[in-house]
Order: sequence, then C-alpha cells, then structure tokens
Amino acid sequence: MLTFSLMKRLLAYALLLFFLATGLVACDPEDDGNEPDNTCNLNFSATLADLPCRADTLADTLNGFNVLFHPGTTTRASEGNLDNGIRTGFWKYYQTDGTTLTQEGNFTNGQLQGFWKVFYDSGEIREEGNYEACIRDGFWKFYFDVPNNQVQFEGHYTNGTRTGVWKEYNQQGGIVAECEG
Repeated sequence: MLTFSLMKRLLAYALLLFFLATGLVACDPEDDGNEPDNTCNLNFSATLADLPCRADTLADTLNGFNVLFHPGTTTRASEGNLDNGIRTGFWKYYQTDGTTLTQEGNFTNGQLQGFWKVFYDSGEIREEGNYEACIRDGFWKFYFDVPNNQVQFEGHYTNGTRTGVWKEYNQQGGIVAECEG
C-alpha cells in the first residue's frame, strides 16, 4: 500500500525526471548555463549539464540496480544503483526516446562525484570532466557539435573556478587562444 509520504516522494521524483528531460534543472541553480567571458575571448558555447546537483531520495526501500521511466510512460529515463533510495555509483540518463544518452557518470551519496560525460542530441560528447561533491574540479573538455566532435575548450577547474591555462581550438583542431582561467 502506498503511504502519503511515499506518494509525495514518487511525485517529486517524477517532477525531477520531467525537469531533467526538458533541461529545466541545472547543476548550479545560480548559474544561467553560460560560462562567463574572459579577456582571452574564451566564450563557452557549451552549457552546463542539465543534472541535479543532489538527487532527490526515492522510496527508501529501493536498493540495487533500478531502471526509472519518463513520467507517464514506460520509456527508460535513467538507470543505475540505489542505496536506500539514494543514487550511488554509475548512472545513465536518456532522452525521451529511451535509448539516446544525455549524460552518464557517478554519484556518491546522491551527489555528482567523479567522471561525467554529457552528450549533444546528436549523440556526440558535449563535455566531460570530474565533479568533486557536485562541483567541477579537475580537467574538463568541451566539444563542438560537429561530425568530428573536435575539442572546443579545455582546461582545469579548482573548486568550481577555472584555473591555470585554458585553450580554445577551432574546428580543425588549431589553437585559437590560450589564457589563464
């Protein structure tokens, strides 16, 4: 029998999946999805992943590998491991067709942790890099959405801030600019 508390959790999760599928949720709720300009013209055309920074807890009785569906359908929205309703380990998220990946990566205790990849609608990689407790940290690459999926920008994040030398490339792979984060 579904309790009111469980029904509220399931409804909250269904809404989360809807917002994930429509791109209305971003990892950093204060970020508008665009990287800031800097003096070297490293304007990112890639946007932040549409990932919930901290995933909602599902029914606390859910454990092990689970496949979750887009609201009101039997189409796969995501799949991965749950520990008492909390995302843990490797997860995959899918477009509304249930087969095309939108992102994949690791959760630790319901937070983005470790290596993540985000994909364009075409299936090509949009961005890839590491999260530390839901904050970009480490080496990141952002890609053009073209058949050869060439790197557009690359560099390091430290605690969510661009640091060190960042490189911008043209679609042929030539360096356009290098500058400090």
